[in-house]
Amino acid sequence: MVATETPRSVVKRLARGSGLSILIKIANAVLAYAMFLIIARVSSGEDYGIFGVAFSIAVSVSLIAALGQPRAITRYWPQWTVQDQVVKARALLRISIILTTVGMGIAAVLFLAGGALNLITAMPWSFGVAAGTAIFTMAFGWSEYASAALRAQGHIVAAMAPRDVAWRVLVCAIFGTAALTGKAFSAETLILTVGVTLLVVISPQMLVLWRTQRGARVKDLATEERKRVARYCTIMWAAGAADLAKNYAGVVIVSGFFGAETAGGYFASDRTANILSFLLLAVTLVAGPQISRYYHSGRKDLVQLVVGLSGMAAGLVACAGLIFFFLFGAKILSLFNPAYASFLPALLALCFGQLFAAASGPVGVLLVMSGHERTILVLVVCVGVVSVTLQAVGGHYWGVLGVASAAAGGTIFLSVFSAVYAWRKLRIDSTGLSLVLKGIAKIPRLVARALRSAN
Repeated sequence: MVATETPRSVVKRLARGSGLSILIKIANAVLAYAMFLIIARVSSGEDYGIFGVAFSIAVSVSLIAALGQPRAITRYWPQWTVQDQVVKARALLRISIILTTVGMGIAAVLFLAGGALNLITAMPWSFGVAAGTAIFTMAFGWSEYASAALRAQGHIVAAMAPRDVAWRVLVCAIFGTAALTGKAFSAETLILTVGVTLLVVISPQMLVLWRTQRGARVKDLATEERKRVARYCTIMWAAGAADLAKNYAGVVIVSGFFGAETAGGYFASDRTANILSFLLLAVTLVAGPQISRYYHSGRKDLVQLVVGLSGMAAGLVACAGLIFFFLFGAKILSLFNPAYASFLPALLALCFGQLFAAASGPVGVLLVMSGHERTILVLVVCVGVVSVTLQAVGGHYWGVLGVASAAAGGTIFLSVFSAVYAWRKLRIDSTGLSLVLKGIAKIPRLVARALRSAN
């Protein structure tokens, strides 16, 4: 079936799948922003800062505790199903569900143990915050895995809508109603509420996946295959951990240097800047399985088309977003808290990093799907360590702007290096620039043809 694919059919499939994904991601971006804005309105500056730190830590830990299983199912399910090896795919689904559950359980226990320390001696967090963070960590980790597994199976709406839309609508409704009545909430209540509501929303997804793997056996996946998947998961786990540290360390570092209230402003800036890469995320969710399917079927031309179009579209949208935030960023930040308008320089620095990330396209997915995960591991770990170190140094000497600049610098270097590496090793342009140049080169021929037709 892949052998008969044409560029036109690929573009149609990418547009159709990405159209749904983009619509959901647009709704997600709007709702996510509304959710964080409403939460800021129903909490004090200090409580919002604590919530921001807890949220960042929970997201990071949940993705680390998933042990690379979302990446594994995204890569191997499309590959094995296109090769008519459904039994192996279902066995992997069973194994990955078990490992994800174990990882989330361990993370939750560690959070609760850390919270229990506050009952014994004075700690910089309360047991309530730790318990809420534990619940949210489990919920977010399971939601990430469920979304990846359902996307790999081609169920785009079922994969994305529960967390990206339904959960955020529910949280906005809960806290929005409270805001109208003038109520205020502590950080403990905030993080606990978002965790419990997410658990409720993703329960149907987990039930569907559990039914899909029912009857599958671990031994259906040969020992050699399990070892290969385990090696892949280990590499992706390490790379993911380093990347998460690079992306989320800033909020924790700002909190350590300047306190929870300042961390709240940085958290709002970081969430705002991430809007620039929403289109890349939306397209990548659809393009990832397609890249795996086409690459392993020998259709490198179709891989270039999918990756190039994704990078070009994401880069253009991010560029427009950067201009918008340059003009109106201060007003947008002030919606969270009037004091946050002073974080505009940090917002612009973070936006600049997101621009490069978007313009480089889904290059990380491309390198992973093409078997270059070890290169990604070394690159991401090195950049992550250097970036976090520079964020700490920047915070010490130059304040919040130093942290934001170091974070953006790490993102820019990682994006540019990855794009150059992909071009040199695979001869695939993730930015879409080559597609633009080919289009420009065709213009004289098209004009000449039009003139001949006219004569």
